[in-house]
Amino acid sequence: MKMGQWNEKQIEELLTRMPKPNDDRSLQEVYQSIQKKMERKPQRMWILSGLASAAVALLLVVLALPLFPPEEKLEPSSAQNQAGMEKGGQPAVEVQKQNGQGIMVKPSLLKPEGKNYITVAAPDQSIQFVVPLTYMVKDEGDAIVQSIKKKAGELDEEKLGLSKNIIQDLNLMESQHLVKVTVEANHPYGIGSTAETMFIDSLEETFRWLPYDEVEFETDGRKGIRLGNTGELKTLPIHPILRKAYLIYQLDKDHPKLLAPTHESYKTFGEAMEAMKKDDELDKLHASIPDDVKIEKIKSDETHLIIRFSNDTKLRNEEQYVYMLHAIMLTARDFGYKSIKFEGGTIDKVGDIRLQERYTVPAAPNVITPKNEER
Repeated sequence: MKMGQWNEKQIEELLTRMPKPNDDRSLQEVYQSIQKKMERKPQRMWILSGLASAAVALLLVVLALPLFPPEEKLEPSSAQNQAGMEKGGQPAVEVQKQNGQGIMVKPSLLKPEGKNYITVAAPDQSIQFVVPLTYMVKDEGDAIVQSIKKKAGELDEEKLGLSKNIIQDLNLMESQHLVKVTVEANHPYGIGSTAETMFIDSLEETFRWLPYDEVEFETDGRKGIRLGNTGELKTLPIHPILRKAYLIYQLDKDHPKLLAPTHESYKTFGEAMEAMKKDDELDKLHASIPDDVKIEKIKSDETHLIIRFSNDTKLRNEEQYVYMLHAIMLTARDFGYKSIKFEGGTIDKVGDIRLQERYTVPAAPNVITPKNEER
């Protein structure tokens, strides 16, 4: 209702619900006083009517303020943390595209028991290295390689800042712990060292996260494949433990962060950790361990690893520290450790990882969920 349409009774009822102003006059007297002042200059009635309405509205707002409880404010750090976290504490990066679709990314897959997943490796846009991508799949009785082939053909790697994967162009078959890869005689994977490297790396980073021990090659019904540098290759052993470190790949701020294994393998876990503190300028990969993080001690036995941060290391519940912990866990997996625990620091929980608790190492890196598949 507009202010000019209020009647005397409605104004009285509204004013009676407000705190009493410091005025000895009755509400009736106040109202009549305003009315008389408005009637003194009829030639300017339309101006005064508007001004009076505005004044009354302002008065009502001021008087009504005490009636409403003060609004609670979120601490900036808390609000920022919630914006970068998915429900349950797992970090998630959302990439909005022109078609309104997005992608949710988690740095690694924890606790996959009872869940089916596949991995597909895709090269970066400069075709220098490959990034393994993990997708959850429904159990529909398909063989794993069928799910891999199907997903590889559906991927929109551009949304992730990557190039098209090689797996979608291969003919895949599986037999127990072996995958057979069939190519045509004029295949392009042996033309130049880059094409050959991307071919081999794509196969390794696709299948080493899954229960396969070997890739067997066939070219037009003939066993083996000919590559430019390697020559004739009949099989490729798949090793889950490659002793690599994990750095952060991000094409630009409009694309999500992904964890990428290094080209180089390291002799010790400590050497790998040192590599994770430095950027890889050649491949445009970024350090996964921030400069302000101090690791006081690394302790391990054959299967379990303990990482202790110094007591003055101020870990925060922010994306960079979440990615750091997952990168360390994936590196631990790459060195054959089965479980890991983080100690020290100045916080109890970072993302989905609680310090002082023992965790099984991740099953695979970079869990990708298209927005329309979120549950």
